[in-house]
Amino acid sequence: MIPVKYRLNLRKNPDFFNHSQRFYSQLFLIFYQLKGEGSQTIDSRVAVVVPKKNIKKRTQRSRIKRRVFGVVLSIIEKHPNLELVIVVNKEIKDFSFQEIVLDLNKAFSSLNNDD
Repeated sequence: MIPVKYRLNLRKNPDFFNHSQRFYSQLFLIFYQLKGEGSQTIDSRVAVVVPKKNIKKRTQRSRIKRRVFGVVLSIIEKHPNLELVIVVNKEIKDFSFQEIVLDLNKAFSSLNNDD
């Protein structure tokens, strides 16, 4: 489980998607915002969305969420002031865990280059 301080509650932020930037990767669609501009630093927060339309079984959706949270947690601790929503594509079922980790790391390195 991801610690509560790193969780992004989308129900409390209903217009998150309207004000965020987007990044597309092979397995993910990433919405992100930078928060706490200036000297104020806040912990990064993340939400992972696995659509029921793409992955039918709840156990598979939960497994994917746990794996993505595990990878992202180590990454977001290094990047403060970032709010992320990671939407998983249905092709993720065909990839191994190592390929998922590589795709997320490549996506985060691209995000850092854009900022």
